[in-house]
Amino acid sequence: MFAESHIRRALIARIDGEDVVWKDQGVEKYFRRVRQFKEELMVLVHLFAGAPARATELTSIMSRNPTPGRGRRGIIVDDGLVKFVQGYSKKFRSRKELEIVHRYVPNEVGELVVYFMWLVEPFVKMIRATARGETKSTPFMWEPPPREEWNEGENDVEEELESGSENGGDTDLHGGEVDEGEWSGEERNGLRRPEDEVSRQETACNVDGYYNTDRVRNTLRRETRERIGVGIGVSDWRHVYPAIQRK
Repeated sequence: MFAESHIRRALIARIDGEDVVWKDQGVEKYFRRVRQFKEELMVLVHLFAGAPARATELTSIMSRNPTPGRGRRGIIVDDGLVKFVQGYSKKFRSRKELEIVHRYVPNEVGELVVYFMWLVEPFVKMIRATARGETKSTPFMWEPPPREEWNEGENDVEEELESGSENGGDTDLHGGEVDEGEWSGEERNGLRRPEDEVSRQETACNVDGYYNTDRVRNTLRRETRERIGVGIGVSDWRHVYPAIQRK
């Protein structure tokens, strides 16, 4: 950061002795880019890590062992490949049976995961601590909201939500629609309400906020719509994936 002049100009206002005075606007711009990168990385992992996971399975993955806390790290390098080990199973709620699933990603995706955990995440923590005085962190790669904020059985109705048959807005694969409400142009493209974004940033430990089922679904649909012209949600992909395999 101190050796590269363009990075220093973007993030640092001045240096007073041993104290660094940060550029608030530059720091927030960098954090926005981190949020965008983590959303795109989440989509890559979801699409390329084998059979599609549910949103709650994806957001249960930890990048390090929690201290203290329950659970354990779920991102591991196994024989040169990065794999994600989920810590959630839909069966656990009804049958108390936890299935451990190992999902491997291609090298192109695994390298991005390694670079993020190795270089970006520590840098973000350093800036948060020195520029904002924020020292709390979370072991989750994509931080889920507190358990009490999850609706009981929301995964059971995930496919019904995906169809969007009772909403108004953009059409999805099944002919349903996405409710855009009173969103402005920028927030509509990101499928994100500005007031929800502020709320997430105030309470989450990561700069990219909480990831609930709505955010995972909307992010996946946004990225696929921008890149292939068709918005594919979580439930849509669970139908498309086996069809691609059969073909």
